[in-house]
Amino acid sequence: MAVDRRGLGLGLAAAAVSTAGVARAGTHVEVERAVRARLARFSDLCAARDPHLVDEFLDPALFAGSGVSERAMGRDAMIAQFKSVFAQPVRIAFAWDQVRIDQAGDIAWLFAEGFAVATPDKGEVQRSPYRLSGVLQRRGDDWLWRQWTGSEPVKD
Repeated sequence: MAVDRRGLGLGLAAAAVSTAGVARAGTHVEVERAVRARLARFSDLCAARDPHLVDEFLDPALFAGSGVSERAMGRDAMIAQFKSVFAQPVRIAFAWDQVRIDQAGDIAWLFAEGFAVATPDKGEVQRSPYRLSGVLQRRGDDWLWRQWTGSEPVKD
């Protein structure tokens, strides 16, 4: 029986290209660990009102929170957005109950559900349901946000 090898070279080349991106980006377990660490870091920097939160994003990137005015594209707009958020008399953090992460090479995306945890300077802590859809891109050893889109679901 004759074997047609004409497509074999193309198939091997395609396999080499597709696995090269995975090898560079890491295994799914490594990527998931890195992305979860970025989620935690975002929450920590936000709760600390740390202006370096903007350094977690590529430029240009999109940040969209749940508020109508919470939208920023690019570094300068994000600096202004986070300055406005941090000026509020409340610290915001996030507690995620469910996180789904997928990847293709140097791009990872996620969907998370949990709570926005608002700790006012005076008063009681409030937890509100929160959802996040995000895209991260690997740069060197870091995974940085390309898009961060949050929302507070309303009751049906």
